[in-house]
Amino acid sequence: MSLQRLFIFVLISLWANLGFGQCPPQSLPYSENFNFNLGCFIVTDGGSSTDTWAQAASGAGTAGGDIDGTGFMEVDSDDAGVGSILDESLTSPYINAGNLSGTLFLQFDHYFRSLNTSDSVWVEVWDSISWQRVYSATSTIGAFNSPNQQQIDITAYAHDSLQVRFRYRDNGSWAWYWLLDNFK
Repeated sequence: MSLQRLFIFVLISLWANLGFGQCPPQSLPYSENFNFNLGCFIVTDGGSSTDTWAQAASGAGTAGGDIDGTGFMEVDSDDAGVGSILDESLTSPYINAGNLSGTLFLQFDHYFRSLNTSDSVWVEVWDSISWQRVYSATSTIGAFNSPNQQQIDITAYAHDSLQVRFRYRDNGSWAWYWLLDNFK
């Protein structure tokens, strides 16, 4: 029986590592509301803690509130506790924007509660060579039930394997949190 379990584990591992278990490239218009899960986004857990981005139901986040009465994504340094370092990434799937005609805007709602200037958030776009920062914040912006909505022109970065990455870093400051919703 244990040999059969090992065989199944190897098959599942091969499936995932060869890319068969991942989301295919997405086309425009692409959106994710995070109401029930993280969709095709990928979480990368950095720092010294296992605390990272998590999907939360309305009102169920560790921060104690939500953005618009629906599910959202949240990374919470306060919940991680003193002594933890968070360096967390939430990355979109590849989005085919290679045949774009017109302007391409990145939109999202967010609430970043900052403790001080040692914690920060930023948004990057993959330009097919490297990550390019298109937004950053080091002070509180937005609020529960009153998020800040960003609309950023990313037309210059449109290509057939576009990605967007949301980064949160607390630099070990036992800071607050970042809530994110309604990605378009």
